[in-house]
Amino acid sequence: MLPSIKDATIDRYLGTHDGRRRFQLADRIAAIFTRYMIYRPDWLSQWQAGRDDIPEPNFLAPIWRRLRSEIGVAHRGELIAQLIERRRRAPSSTPAEPVHVFGLSHLPPSELAILRAESLHRLVVMCVPDPSVEFWAGLGNDRARLAQMLQLGVSDESERELLSLGHPLLSAWGRMGHHFGIRLHESVDDVVLETRHGEDRDQRPESLRLLHRLQQDIRLMTSDLLQPTALLAPDARQDDSLRIHGCHTRDRELEVLHDAIRDALACDPELNPSDILVMSPMIAEYASLVPSVFASRRTDGKGLPYHLADVPLRRTHDIFDAFAMLLATPVSRVSAPQVLDLLRIPAIGRALGVDGNALERLRVWLTAARVAWGLDAASRQRLRTTRIRRTQFRMGHGSIARRLHLR
Repeated sequence: MLPSIKDATIDRYLGTHDGRRRFQLADRIAAIFTRYMIYRPDWLSQWQAGRDDIPEPNFLAPIWRRLRSEIGVAHRGELIAQLIERRRRAPSSTPAEPVHVFGLSHLPPSELAILRAESLHRLVVMCVPDPSVEFWAGLGNDRARLAQMLQLGVSDESERELLSLGHPLLSAWGRMGHHFGIRLHESVDDVVLETRHGEDRDQRPESLRLLHRLQQDIRLMTSDLLQPTALLAPDARQDDSLRIHGCHTRDRELEVLHDAIRDALACDPELNPSDILVMSPMIAEYASLVPSVFASRRTDGKGLPYHLADVPLRRTHDIFDAFAMLLATPVSRVSAPQVLDLLRIPAIGRALGVDGNALERLRVWLTAARVAWGLDAASRQRLRTTRIRRTQFRMGHGSIARRLHLR
């Protein structure tokens, strides 16, 4: 239905491109609607009622109205609203067994509303992990204002205010848990807060390693460790419990990780690979690179055993990513690093007779020839090439300017 939607934004994006770009846009919009059915069913209801200005004028509203009309069945958000209303109006009966919910650090507002409606008929106990001994939703001791800010949307000014509350890392990286805490405490009439920190023990900061001091700062809502004098102390610089590495590529990140694991195993004979857990918010992005890095850096004749969890099947086999990239080749720029990444895949390298030495030679040739992107002159012309005149590179404490002519 996209071509029939009269909107300048859609027309400008689709232009004269073929159906592939239209399919990509449809896929993106479908993903947005899926999230809105969970987190913003109120917007969908207002769009369906003819409001195109919620939260601001947009082209999604008319698309949604037509989509909802043609499909003709209730979506997830509507079904949840019906369930909540039925539970609220249900007659009181003999109290049922309590409901215990463990370990949730976040729930969409609509699903939290289901538990609130259920609490009218039975006891609902939620055991929510909290990184701090202070109730997290009480950051700044102004829950009502924070709840209103969350309801209206976070502006640039309120974003800076939220980042200044409590521990900086907790405020910056734990926003979803913070919002969940505010939602939990929005109505004090039906929420009874019981805080338990059974194993917490205050320890003297000077007796702790860097990682433990950081954890204690977060627990106590202080930021002593983040002071420059604390991080630059001689004992802190020798402490390897908390390390930050700056790497230019994902390959390099995995190489540093591999070396760190090898070093840890060599320093502690009682440590086994099964004792080590590597966590990443985007582990799927590394899945296809892990086998090559961990196998190519063997020093003792055997690689490090590993298991990847929470990774889609497609991301566990690098040949799938290669296939997706080849499908996109006719309409993508195809950079020199992408070509080298393709040749690094063992199956493709074997098929083309390109081993490690040949790959390094190709990299040197591409660098010397200053090849940037494009399969040939025709493909560059088709993709409406542009010439990069000047790029600023920041190095160390200063900067240098280099003129790049990409040919």
